[in-house]
Amino acid sequence: IKDCSFYNNTYEGLKVSRDSTDNEVYDCEFTTHNNDGIRMHGETNTIRDCIFEGIYKYLPYGGCPASGIMDEGSGNIYTNNLITNFNRAIWFEGGQSAVLEGNTFVNCTLNFRYSPWDGVGTHQISDTNTVDGLPICYFGKETGITIDKPYGQIILAGCTDMTITGLDMSDCPYGINLIRT
Repeated sequence: IKDCSFYNNTYEGLKVSRDSTDNEVYDCEFTTHNNDGIRMHGETNTIRDCIFEGIYKYLPYGGCPASGIMDEGSGNIYTNNLITNFNRAIWFEGGQSAVLEGNTFVNCTLNFRYSPWDGVGTHQISDTNTVDGLPICYFGKETGITIDKPYGQIILAGCTDMTITGLDMSDCPYGINLIRT
């Protein structure tokens, strides 16, 4: 799917079902007042070079639409996307083993909910991803690492014996997420 626009869809702009694999979506724009830009159930799909914009309006759970992308699949790849003004840039609703590189998140962050807990710590999220201009720090299933510099978001998933020290998190837009850590 290339060079498409999705505007103000009632539900998702694009829904990729569980049996859909190895699809590529690029150079598309998703603008929504309501729900998710993409709901990803499939596996090993690639979303790259897309723009996701949430339009503020009064919603009972907050002022921004739900998610730029909701990932409930496995092994999906997200590169060089711009996601702005959502409650969640990418929401991993049980999704696992995703790869994120070079994405820019403005006024939104990464969120995780695991059911079952198998997916904890399986993502590959590099520090080339940013939240409001600061890099994301993600460690999955790591042990004994010290984090001592500020990030836009620090995510520790399935980790043990980790140390976060000497940080003034007041300048980090979204702070620290500890997931089964």
